[in-house]
Amino acid sequence: MSSFFSLLQRLRTPSICGYVFVLIAILSLLKLHGFSVPIWHDPIDESPQTEVILGQAQGIRSDDFVAVIPQVLSQRAHTPPFPVYNTLVGDGHCNMRLNYAMPIRDWTILFRPQVWGYLWGSDFGLAWNWWVLLGGAWLSLFLLIRLVTQNNNGIALGGATVLVYSPFFQYWSLNCSPSVMFAAISLLFADALFRGQGHRHGVWKGLGLIWALTAFILSFSFLPYLITLFYVILFCFVGLRVTDRRTPAGSRFQAPLILALACLTVSLLAIFFVFQNWESIRIAAGSSYPGKRFVSGGEGTWADLLRGSFLTWAHPFKWHALGNISGASSFCLFFPLTCLLIFFFWRRDHQRPNGIQLALMACLLLLLTWYLVGLPASVAQGTGLNRVPERRTLLAIGLCDVLLLCSVLRQHLASPFRRLIRDPLLAWAMGGLAIVLIVEGYALRQMLPSYSLGKMIGAGCFTFLLGCLFVFLPRWFILTFAMASVCSTLTFNPLVRGGTAFIAENPLSQAISLIQHEAVEKGIQPQWVAYGSKRYDIYLSNLFRMLGIRSVDGVHPYPQPGLWTRLDPQRSFEEVWNRYAHVRFELPSEPGQFSIDLVQNDLIVVRLQPGTPLFSRLGITHILVTGDPQPFMNLPGLKLVWGGGSHFIFQDQSVTGQ
Repeated sequence: MSSFFSLLQRLRTPSICGYVFVLIAILSLLKLHGFSVPIWHDPIDESPQTEVILGQAQGIRSDDFVAVIPQVLSQRAHTPPFPVYNTLVGDGHCNMRLNYAMPIRDWTILFRPQVWGYLWGSDFGLAWNWWVLLGGAWLSLFLLIRLVTQNNNGIALGGATVLVYSPFFQYWSLNCSPSVMFAAISLLFADALFRGQGHRHGVWKGLGLIWALTAFILSFSFLPYLITLFYVILFCFVGLRVTDRRTPAGSRFQAPLILALACLTVSLLAIFFVFQNWESIRIAAGSSYPGKRFVSGGEGTWADLLRGSFLTWAHPFKWHALGNISGASSFCLFFPLTCLLIFFFWRRDHQRPNGIQLALMACLLLLLTWYLVGLPASVAQGTGLNRVPERRTLLAIGLCDVLLLCSVLRQHLASPFRRLIRDPLLAWAMGGLAIVLIVEGYALRQMLPSYSLGKMIGAGCFTFLLGCLFVFLPRWFILTFAMASVCSTLTFNPLVRGGTAFIAENPLSQAISLIQHEAVEKGIQPQWVAYGSKRYDIYLSNLFRMLGIRSVDGVHPYPQPGLWTRLDPQRSFEEVWNRYAHVRFELPSEPGQFSIDLVQNDLIVVRLQPGTPLFSRLGITHILVTGDPQPFMNLPGLKLVWGGGSHFIFQDQSVTGQ
């Protein structure tokens, strides 16, 4: 073990960065990734998912293969490619700057490195996207933990691996990685300014800070992550400055000045971004969901917070009480034991907690207060935490937990072990950990009755074993924790090669593309919609945009009033359609009926019969029907132009004149 850590310690930071970059490039060229794109075989023709090399595509990851990736690929399929305003989505004027990170021919792409690969190809882009999220997050966390642990490569390697292979990262398929990656890089550049190496180095660090902070703001549009990670950056920066006050004389005035100029520049870029996209931002901010989603805090429980102590190591078959496996994912948290160990060092060796430890504990206190108790409304609004649902604080809590754990572990390894095992405080600590796990296990059994007792006991015992290693055998702890994390979550996301060729080349897509091409040649401006009521039908609404074809349904990344007011000029259904949503069309139960129904916060069902005057307002020329085509056969103006398997394409002759 000591020789392994000695080898890691001899590795230089530039070498480690170089190895990661080379690995990202090689895996991207091989077009390997972990996105569950092969799921598209199921709704299209149920053919074998030949792109999957290891594991299986996860249907629960529809956020990726239904919501995000179709919009990314629509940017390539668009004419001209990579527009700022995508005409294939919603009302035909969808601002892609406000979306998830998208490949756009625009200044914002400079701050979204994860999507650069799409400029060279779809499959290469998927691979590049995945490995930048995985490798970039791991490397940035490695460097941050290395800073927190005073250049301990072994602890940094283990801590970064624990985080990246935690359920929260893997079960969400790394969608939080951009926020974490750029938060860590921002903190690294900000701290580096105060370790100055001359004027020229200060300027480059300032430019790096500007880039990282701007990327942090622009690369992932999920506000709760940005707010909570901002507090992690702020607290950690203050803690690092308190811990290391040895700012070189030449940088005492230069560093704060460059930091202030960098923050001012980022603020000006943010103002320019808001001004440039004001109309779209106004619509999104005024949406019913998530624009007007406000919370008061305090709805979380200790049982829910500490569920990762069990669910990280042994997963129940059914998660209904906790939501889906992505929403229920968490971290195996050790902050109670870590804080107790800090007190132990203070009492035994008179080692007061350093600045970074105090800062991390303060940040944890703020986040836990919001999670478990809540804050006064004015404080919640002033801090922005009223925009953060309790469960969305888990990312920042998990990050703080591992950073604090690594800092204490480094201190633990450097301290003498005299009277360690005999100390009554540590014996009480381990007893307390056992009691907490027993209570937590009982609470989980109440919520998840299908969770087998054997799995629960095994998971709880393993967490207790990790706690014992942390306290009594710290040299074995981080390596064991990291290896267990990898083994626990590695197989969740599949190993896939490519996947976009099938989307364009299957018989259904080829038929859609051919009909689209023939219509354009006849001077028609085609517009499509998909009708269906089964699980996979909502997927097909997003197929059109990946083929470069406009449709009115599918995912609307923010409300599309230009579309909805055609159907609802009086805005009677505005509370329903004014939101981010998956939009699906179905036939009404009675001819002539019309409704826009909210099935869940992000799912809208439009019940409208084709051939009616109201339907004609949408300008739809072609309809893709899944299932029984008979109800559409006798509708006025509709003509069946293609059929294959369970899919049928109708043309609305009243619109096309054909």
